[in-house]
Amino acid sequence: MPEEGPGWGTAWGVAAMLVMVSLCCVPLASAMASGNLPRNHTVGLRIKATMRSDAAWVAGNRAAASLVRRTAIASAVTGACTVPVAGIPVLYLMVMACWACVLVAGMWKATGVAREAALRAHDAGET
Repeated sequence: MPEEGPGWGTAWGVAAMLVMVSLCCVPLASAMASGNLPRNHTVGLRIKATMRSDAAWVAGNRAAASLVRRTAIASAVTGACTVPVAGIPVLYLMVMACWACVLVAGMWKATGVAREAALRAHDAGET
């Protein structure tokens, strides 16, 4: 008997969840880019370097905002691609894994960009 993938209802539900999780980062990226996101412990790229000072916070989050936005859009597209392959279990799981990889790799890179910009801003503020 051939393997079956998730039902279409499940496939659409999972795709909707993946897309929504991804697109939640778009408004965050806009707030990061504006510089109006105050330093906090809830949203934004909260790493040691960005939490050092307000200047480091703004610089780090601004620097990473574009990459966060692009990552969110790319992962939303990848999440939507799970629906057409839902009938092929192995391919379905591979696309879901790609979604996770896109999101993790993009945010990893954004964190590095934020760290470098935050360190520069913090060091410039101390001189």
